[in-house]
Amino acid sequence: LPNTSAQHLFTQRTTGHFPLTPVACVLLETQKSKKLHSALLYLDPILGVPLNPRTLEPATKAEEAIVHLPSRVKVAALVPTTASGMLSTLGGEAEAEAANHVRPLCVVLENLSVMLLPPTLSTINPRILLPAHGLYIFALNTEPATVSGYRVMTVNRNVTAATTNLTAQLLWHMHLSSEDYPQRILQAAVHPPSGESPSLSIT
Repeated sequence: LPNTSAQHLFTQRTTGHFPLTPVACVLLETQKSKKLHSALLYLDPILGVPLNPRTLEPATKAEEAIVHLPSRVKVAALVPTTASGMLSTLGGEAEAEAANHVRPLCVVLENLSVMLLPPTLSTINPRILLPAHGLYIFALNTEPATVSGYRVMTVNRNVTAATTNLTAQLLWHMHLSSEDYPQRILQAAVHPPSGESPSLSIT
């Protein structure tokens, strides 16, 4: 992508959990068959070393550090809770250790299907990773100015990660622009809750 393109960097595990490797990912866009697809590049933000997203260990090849997504991303947000290595997984103790203290990245695709990344979390039931009431997130369109709110939730009650799917449900949609008074979103910021609920400011 050109240097002028805005990129999104997510820190999923910090240096506060040494000796576990710190984990960050960059959300990118790639072009396949004349269509744009999103991709995630995983790396150690301290050493700049590409990481294999399935093991969170240094990648042997640069291509191993990239997760190609099936379509473009509508919205991506970090889940407020971290995965614990004490959680039971389908893969065993090694996979649980790799996922220890990793904040899942919730990725909502254009068809409203949902993925929790990195792939090392795939052995953990997503119902354990998400808040009990679901995850509430919002998406912005800068021009024309619109804001949409979604709830990420499981679509069945199976107990294994392999058979539990996630989806995003559109809860509300707000138009901030009109043909007579066109508006463009320049900046948005989320304010932490001060007693009741968080708030969103848009300019």
